Amino acid sequence: MITFIGLYLGIIFLISSAALLALKELSESTDNITRYMMLRKIGASNKQLNKALFRQIAIFFLFPLLIAVIHSIFGIKFCTYILETFGEEEMLASVSMTMLFLILIYGGYFLITYYCSKNIIKERRL
Repeated sequence: MITFIGLYLGIIFLISSAALLALKELSESTDNITRYMMLRKIGASNKQLNKALFRQIAIFFLFPLLIAVIHSIFGIKFCTYILETFGEEEMLASVSMTMLFLILIYGGYFLITYYCSKNIIKERRL
């Protein structure tokens, strides 16, 4: 029961934090349309603009992920200690499933944000 509640809350927090990051980055992309148009006017190619946008969004998404991974390392070490105390040591399956959920949800939000931001900054021809 406690595992279910922990996983449920973890997934809810993951989805909400990824959604907030995505919304913030999409609103920034909308605000930065004129900057990207200016870069396009001075000769930056679409490939260069997409690469810069990808890096910007990657950095924006990676810092919270890095902090979460550091926090999780210490949490897993503590859980391993507790499980060893009670005689159970097998955590590979639960850690693997957690990583899979993290990659699918967080990575999905990252890719969706990147492609939506890329469409926002595309040169609009009338």
